[in-house]
Order: sequence, then structure tokens, then C-alpha cells
Amino acid sequence: MTTREIIVKVKKRINKEDTDDFDNLSLFSIVEAYNKAQINIINYFTGQRNQHQQGSEATFEVINKISNLINKQPKELSLSKGKDFYFSEDFPEDYFKYVSSYSYGFTDQCGEKKIFHIPSEEANIHLISRNDNQNASFAWGEAPFTISGNSLKIHTNNKFELKKAFLTYYRYPVDIDISGYIKSDGTASTTVNPEMPKQIVELTIDEAVRIIQGDIQNSFGIQVASQNLLRGE
Repeated sequence: MTTREIIVKVKKRINKEDTDDFDNLSLFSIVEAYNKAQINIINYFTGQRNQHQQGSEATFEVINKISNLINKQPKELSLSKGKDFYFSEDFPEDYFKYVSSYSYGFTDQCGEKKIFHIPSEEANIHLISRNDNQNASFAWGEAPFTISGNSLKIHTNNKFELKKAFLTYYRYPVDIDISGYIKSDGTASTTVNPEMPKQIVELTIDEAVRIIQGDIQNSFGIQVASQNLLRGE
């Protein structure tokens, strides 16, 4: 689907039947709403709420369709040593959401081993460090980690050293655009078509309509668009 087709679909779904009440909606408004909607859709289908409450086959199919946003090869991150933890370098600029990570640890006695990272909360680290079942373990090849700012914080509790870390993540989707207006930085817009498959584009259009309906305070339109999103239509 092209960006121009998206513009047409958004306008048709916003306009009341047989009217053109919102036909003068600006290209910028539609583009901006769609790009916001992409983020909402990805958050919805990869979020904790969805993982626990929306485990349907349709949802699984949608998640597969956005898997092209996951980096094909884990991104290598350099590490720096703290008191009893390691910080990674900052995440890549296109980083959007965490998927998984691991590192390579070593000891003088046992050599090198792959260390799997176990997600944890910073507030609980002091408790985890005193729990042998949750603490860092070279024998089990595990270490708790948190995301601190824009980097990994891997807690080894000084039980072993780390060499490097590897990050798998969702990147931001490419923003769509269309020629025909002047952007906020004063440059002319150019056409950029969506990279996502049709099913995701259709869901994003519904979410974009919901965003625009909110801007124009059309509560009925918000309700319809939200129902379409939940049904996966």
C-alpha cells in the first residue's frame, strides 16, 4: 500500500457517510497521526498487556508480521566496568524496544562462557544479589540486568568478568511521508511509502483515525476505531 492510498483511506474513514466534512484535513496532520499510530500499534502487540491477555492466533500472526523490525544479527555493545556491574554503550539510534540480550563472561579458572541476561527491576537488585537462586551465576550462565537510561546494566556481583554484550531489539519503523507540503524545518516533503505489510498498515490507519478523531473530539469515531483495533480489522 502506498502513502497516497493511506491518505485517501484515512479521509474516507473520518468523513461521515456521503459528506466531506473533514476533506480539508492537512497532509501533515494525516502523516503525523499515522506515524504516531505506528508506534502505538507496535507497543500494543508487543506489550506486557497483550502478551498476557491477548494470546490469540491473530495476535501471534500480527507479531510475526512486525518481526521485520527486529535486527537480524544481535548488535554488539562494548562494556565498561562498574563496582559490581557492567554498563553497555548506548543503544543504537534506531532502538525502540528491547527483545533479548546476552554477553560473554569468563573466569581465570573456567575460561569463557555465554551469559544469558535475566530481566530484573533496579529496585529489587539488592534483594536479588542476596538470593542464590536469582543472583548472577557463572555455573548457570545467567546474570540479572536492568535497562538504565539508554544502556544495559548487567549485575555480575563480581563473580565473573564480562567481555562484550549483544542486543536484539525492535527498531523504529520508517516514518511515512508524502510530497505536497512544507515540513516544520522549512524543507519540502517527499513521498515515503510504508514498509509494513498490508494488515499492519490497515490496523495503523484505524489507530491514526482514532488519534485524529481525538483531535477533533469525535468520541463516537474514537469508539468505532478502537473496536476495530481490538478486533484486528
